[in-house]
Amino acid sequence: MVKHTLNKYIEINAPKHSVWEVLVAPEHFAKWSREFCPDSRMQADLRVGGAIRYLDAQGKGLRARVVELEPDSLLTVEHECELKNGADDPAGTDWKGCRETYRLTEEAGVTRFSLTSEAPTKEFHDEFDKAWDRALQRIKELAEAPVPARSGG
Repeated sequence: MVKHTLNKYIEINAPKHSVWEVLVAPEHFAKWSREFCPDSRMQADLRVGGAIRYLDAQGKGLRARVVELEPDSLLTVEHECELKNGADDPAGTDWKGCRETYRLTEEAGVTRFSLTSEAPTKEFHDEFDKAWDRALQRIKELAEAPVPARSGG
């Protein structure tokens, strides 16, 4: 299979731990991943070999496996199959073997988020190219947002 690779980055005025939380915390993931699918959600076992399920409200999506993990710095997943009604779809193998890597580096309080994403077709590549531009801006907004003050009690 020919894979179509997308490489992008953005600089974010926040520590890399804050950016990491935006990327992997389910409540934040749902906010930025809507650029790909309005009701997107993630179920993740964040450990090497752990499964990640990217789903919409109808249970359609992708299942991936974590192949590299360095908290606050690196996450690489490899897509294994498509999901239909929340279950593996044996016919859905287009994405099998495609990888996605998130890499974070920080210097002087500015985090560089670098992304490499493989797509199985030129059409998906082009669609994701535009969606990732919007998602990166949303990730930046979420990570740079001030943390609400806690009320004392």
